[in-house]
Amino acid sequence: MPPRSNTKLGAKWQLDAALLSRPVDLTALVSLSQTSPDDFYEDDTLSRMVKLLLNAESDKKADKDTRLDVLTILSNLAASSEGKRRDDIREALDNVNDFMEQYLEKESSGSEPELHKLMLLLLARCFEYSIKTEDLLELCRGDRALGLETVVGLLEDGETYTTELRRKQAPAMGRMGQWEHRLVCHRHETPLVLQLCRLVRGFTLPQSYFAAGEKLLEKDIASFNDEMNLLLEITLKSRLVEKLSLACYEGLFAVSDDDLKEDEHRSIACVHSFLQNMYFYATSKTEVYRRHLLCDTPLIQRLVLPYLERGAAQAASLQCHADSYGRGDFKKRQSVKPLAAGVSASLRTLVVASFRAPPTRTVVALLKRLNPTAALLEAPSFVAAHDRIFALLLLLNANMGALELGREAESKDENPHELLHGLARVYQMIDGDARERVRRIVKESGALPVARDTPSFAAVLQMLNDGASQRQLEYVRGSPGARSPLAPSDSDDDGATAEPEYSTRAEAKADSLRRQRDAKEAKPRSLLGDLPSLERRRPEVEDDDDYVEPALEVYRARPSDDVPPEFRCAINGHLLKEPARTPQGLVFERATIKLWLETRGSVCPLTGEALTLDDLIDDRDLRARIVSWQLAKTQKTLATSVSAAHGDEDDLYDF
Repeated sequence: MPPRSNTKLGAKWQLDAALLSRPVDLTALVSLSQTSPDDFYEDDTLSRMVKLLLNAESDKKADKDTRLDVLTILSNLAASSEGKRRDDIREALDNVNDFMEQYLEKESSGSEPELHKLMLLLLARCFEYSIKTEDLLELCRGDRALGLETVVGLLEDGETYTTELRRKQAPAMGRMGQWEHRLVCHRHETPLVLQLCRLVRGFTLPQSYFAAGEKLLEKDIASFNDEMNLLLEITLKSRLVEKLSLACYEGLFAVSDDDLKEDEHRSIACVHSFLQNMYFYATSKTEVYRRHLLCDTPLIQRLVLPYLERGAAQAASLQCHADSYGRGDFKKRQSVKPLAAGVSASLRTLVVASFRAPPTRTVVALLKRLNPTAALLEAPSFVAAHDRIFALLLLLNANMGALELGREAESKDENPHELLHGLARVYQMIDGDARERVRRIVKESGALPVARDTPSFAAVLQMLNDGASQRQLEYVRGSPGARSPLAPSDSDDDGATAEPEYSTRAEAKADSLRRQRDAKEAKPRSLLGDLPSLERRRPEVEDDDDYVEPALEVYRARPSDDVPPEFRCAINGHLLKEPARTPQGLVFERATIKLWLETRGSVCPLTGEALTLDDLIDDRDLRARIVSWQLAKTQKTLATSVSAAHGDEDDLYDF
């Protein structure tokens, strides 16, 4: 029977009509929640939907689609309301009974957590985007994999397309009206995207796994490793990094050029904290993950570089304002701390992703051309006031090979001499104690992967030492006189003579060619036998250029008190992630020693004895001790994490 002429077809009437069907169909109410949300607050419609449908125990009355419609209606209303009306929605949610919680638990075994996605969306909007990871884990009954999949699914739903009918031309005298269908894109609001950025970080924090002061057992550490490996697998499979990057770009950088706010800086830092902790704590597929960050996702193009560009401009503006009023206390100013935390976190991600990056990759070439160092150096006082940011810039340029003074720039945007000069100028502005911290981080850092076998790193050392030794100068120029620090010194060589020094590069070139001819005429016998050459066979061409490319060797980091020596790789000094022990008792990072054996031959880099991949044994006990040490160190620095927006002590994973 049609409604009477004086009956308003509001939310109450449509709900009463829908309750007559089995199962209840709320499609009309979903549309009404977008067009006329005020109708839902005029009576008890909200509480009736929760009590009669969301809590219904009969699937014949309210199936899964019905419950999804109820959550969709409530989330639509929460997005368009505030104040008293949001209180009404929260009051209606208080009526959710235990059956609905059991229904959610039963749905967690399915393939797509649709109910969890909408419940998270509703809670985030109702509580003004202040949901914590602990709340999400409580919703998912402690299932971290389900929680991360819920965030991934919500990000996937953040960009939907609908067709709307819009008037193109209004009717007039002698002219017909025209209407057309248009494709409209609907995106999640920016506060919701920032909420999701903060949520993902909690999945990798130790306090979400262990209580404060809890003694870590071996089984607990093994369980933690398994959880992190599972989360890494979900991250790679679901392309979570790509979804986060695009969502942040659309919400923060594509629509406005304004300075970022404190909450936005903190959310960006949380994204990078998630990415870095995933790399630090996972024990499998870490090399795949590192390449995934650089080459398989738009992370660099859509998140890191746009943020650093915006952050550099904001830092320059703050410095200009401070200089105008004669204030240079950057570290003490509250507005600078979130910016410094975001910049530092972004640079750490770049350092991790750029390590051993193939120079032929398009992203690597783009990163060199759009090197954020020059933009950040436009605010020298800001960089000098934050020594960690300066140290990260040095490590980044060493990994990218951006300071190779012996090579010509591939484009006009690349100028290694100018870049090194700018870094040296800022280095002179840093205080004495901060300078020592910079030198310690660059020379002794084992937490971050650093390419210490490059001319760029030698140039960095030259700048930090306020001058270079003859061997470092030859290394930067490309002289073959530079030897590996792994080789014994002259005093320990039992009478062996030192390498000759060359006055010009032309002499070095001539001596290098002479050595090559002598090596071909009298090749020494090798313990490995006559191995086939891996180099391409090509005719020799006399080169008139006096530049000589040095044969790079592996540079080990100096011993540091921050990382115990037994936790470091014996080659490059990096903190071990997948320790592999040799029959002689030496411990190497598996990926590092594998690369050595593939490129240098089946010889131990330290003892010179024969060594193959089959001789390496995975040291699981050492890995467990390293993880235990990492967790203890992380808990100590938790009070000064990025959540507090401390720009100078923002590392959850310290150097």
